[in-house]
Amino acid sequence: MGHYWVTWNVRGMNRASKRRVIKKQLSVAKPGLVLIQESKLGAGTEKLIDSWAQSLGMKHSMVLASGTAGGLISLWRDGEVEVIQEISDQRFITLLVKLQNTEGLTLVVNVYGPHSDAERYAFFVQLSVMVAEHRGGVIMGGDFNAVIQENERKGGGALHLGDIAFHQFVADSCLMDLPLQRGLFTWFSSRNDGLGSRLDRWLLSEDMFLCFNNFNQVALEWGISDHRPVAIDFGLDDFGPKPFTFFNHWIQEVGFNELVELDCGGRVGRICVNEKVTAAEGENKRVEKGKGCMGCKTDPRAVREGACFDVSDGNGRCK
Repeated sequence: MGHYWVTWNVRGMNRASKRRVIKKQLSVAKPGLVLIQESKLGAGTEKLIDSWAQSLGMKHSMVLASGTAGGLISLWRDGEVEVIQEISDQRFITLLVKLQNTEGLTLVVNVYGPHSDAERYAFFVQLSVMVAEHRGGVIMGGDFNAVIQENERKGGGALHLGDIAFHQFVADSCLMDLPLQRGLFTWFSSRNDGLGSRLDRWLLSEDMFLCFNNFNQVALEWGISDHRPVAIDFGLDDFGPKPFTFFNHWIQEVGFNELVELDCGGRVGRICVNEKVTAAEGENKRVEKGKGCMGCKTDPRAVREGACFDVSDGNGRCK
């Protein structure tokens, strides 16, 4: 079974119009787990988000904002993620989950890192202890408000003390940072002739690579925030339609007709082969032709990865 998860700093969910756009994006992409940062939702919004999550067919855990800042929401689909325990703090939500293909429990952490260097250091120490005490796989996603290397920041100068603390945390905890596809940065600002940083990402422990394969981390183009959502997919063995080749000399092989008739339930071999070849060729032509950019209107995965989704009107038109 494959997994497709998304982390997204949405920069506020107080407006109903923004919640509708977020819901529409998630309804199209259908991720099994979503980590949301900066919901900015305070007391009294619990029932609102409960109803909103149910409309997506997902369960959730929520941390309220402190004033007008922060706020976390973790959403998951029961059929894909079995949550055993929930632990929350002002800056993270930890889910202890059972995933298919894993013997133990996996720690899934929704992270929203602090802005000041002093707070970052203490925060990453706290996360280090959490990872060290867990015996099993770890997956962290969110806005860490820090970068690991200088080339992950544009226009912001050298690494800050908080960045160095983040780098040390990743190294000491033996977490893997996958290459980011479709972009260098996940946060942008028009200040100072343009700033950019890779603040949002997924981090995985080495254990995860023993249980799953085909890991990809992709920056999406979903708009509505100065942060790009970042998706991770793993365990997806989808290589598209398999090519079909038929050699004419097979017909001359001894026992060929009998083998085909057996496979076709006793029908005439040549007719059965023609049906199979025609069906296979038709499928290949349909896939090759596609519809729109990357076949977005027939390939949900292309849509959910932001390849061809126009946020302004939601009509699925190619950009």
